[in-house]
Amino acid sequence: MFKPILLTALLVLAGCAAKTHWERGDSTANDFNMDSAQCRAQALAGTGGMLSIGTVLIMDSCLQGKGWALVADQSNAGPVAERPGGGSPSISREEKELRDLQARADQGDASAMYLIGGMYDRGEGVPKDDKGAAYWWRKAAMLGDSDSQRRLDAMGVAAAPAPAAPTAAHANPLALTVPLKEEGGTLVVPVQINNVITLDFIIDSGAADVSIPADVVLTLIRTGTVLDSDFLGDKIYVLADGSKVPSKTFRIRSLKVGGRTLENVVASVADIKGPLLLGQSFLSRFKSWSINNQNRVLVLD
Repeated sequence: MFKPILLTALLVLAGCAAKTHWERGDSTANDFNMDSAQCRAQALAGTGGMLSIGTVLIMDSCLQGKGWALVADQSNAGPVAERPGGGSPSISREEKELRDLQARADQGDASAMYLIGGMYDRGEGVPKDDKGAAYWWRKAAMLGDSDSQRRLDAMGVAAAPAPAAPTAAHANPLALTVPLKEEGGTLVVPVQINNVITLDFIIDSGAADVSIPADVVLTLIRTGTVLDSDFLGDKIYVLADGSKVPSKTFRIRSLKVGGRTLENVVASVADIKGPLLLGQSFLSRFKSWSINNQNRVLVLD
């Protein structure tokens, strides 16, 4: 089995820290050289003859399309990608005000509970939801808030001895609920990348980073929303079967899910046949997240 070492020029461009090589069954050096020459010509034609990260990605995609796979030298695999941390999703002024109300309500402030109930009743800052309004007004009425009691009377809802068990969204109005879609038996969520393209992602908490196929990355490069300066180098990722796979990484300037936008998210470049994965470089930026399978929604807090 022939194992050509990745071209030095490409390694320099990608800032690769680990040795890698291409493999394709029992193919020979001549096979690789022929395919490599064809893919290099195609890559240079696609980037106007300029050697850049875009050239690297087009060449890699071309070789993958011909059946070649880029794998890490196990003897010198380099550091394994770790779960990223730090950072937080950007929030609007309205969300900040709602967060302040939530904090006051958590401390037993009946007036804050009354105001949150009103938001649910009117659909301001949160989805309009009578059950959500009743939940918060009941909590406030139990603390003696007469305005909340009048609201419950107007709804024809008696103040219960204790509030009904809340849903995650009712208990925390700041939690963002995003409808999921089903594709081939898998739940996916629409995600807007760099404000230019919206695609359906699989939510994968086992993936260290967001994963985007090379052809999508090329589209982002062509739109000018991913530049050479956005590429961060290579990481070695450990798959579920324990094998190690190298991948180029880059910075996504913005990822928007529902009404929430995260900036500067680390992503890896996957095989052109790979799925779009929403991994921990996105999910770990939230205080908590969950999937409600019954209602088919993603809940982000």
